Amino acid sequence: MTIITSCVAQQSNPLGRAGLLAILVQVAVGAGDLNAAHRAMAELETTVATFGTASLRATEQSTRGRMMLAEADPAASVVLQQAVDSWRGLGVPFEEATARTLLGQALHTAGDESGSSASFDAAARLFDQIGARLNAQEALGSSKRALPAGLTEREAEVLRLVAGGLTNSVKLRQPIGCPWWTATNW
Repeated sequence: MTIITSCVAQQSNPLGRAGLLAILVQVAVGAGDLNAAHRAMAELETTVATFGTASLRATEQSTRGRMMLAEADPAASVVLQQAVDSWRGLGVPFEEATARTLLGQALHTAGDESGSSASFDAAARLFDQIGARLNAQEALGSSKRALPAGLTEREAEVLRLVAGGLTNSVKLRQPIGCPWWTATNW
């Protein structure tokens, strides 16, 4: 929290602070400091009331929805759906996908598994379309890291074994599914 708090403190322009305040809310929620999140949210609301641009309103909706989700407020899904709609209307796919991820979490918390799944799938598709692969994994709830060069899990396992000192004279218990590998090593 120290870094984002310092960044906000150094910015005197209210419009410059607005984006930083949204990040501060996200970090504070993640750190469990809901008091700091509420203070930052209050300042963001003041800035939105003063300037009222569409992107500021969308930022406020996403940020408010994130806070409501952290507080287990059942109305979080309504606010987050508004955020999704706002970001889609503005043509900002990354923010739309992020809001869809939060919406999926809110719907899951509310017990709407089909709505949750649809929201996560839509978020993953958007993240994937814009090349945000790690965000797509997060939206789908995958705890697995993406493997390099399109390797399968088994291929990565074999590489780990070989890197660990195994040689081709040591027969692996399961073939990796590659006909060349199987033909030359079994």
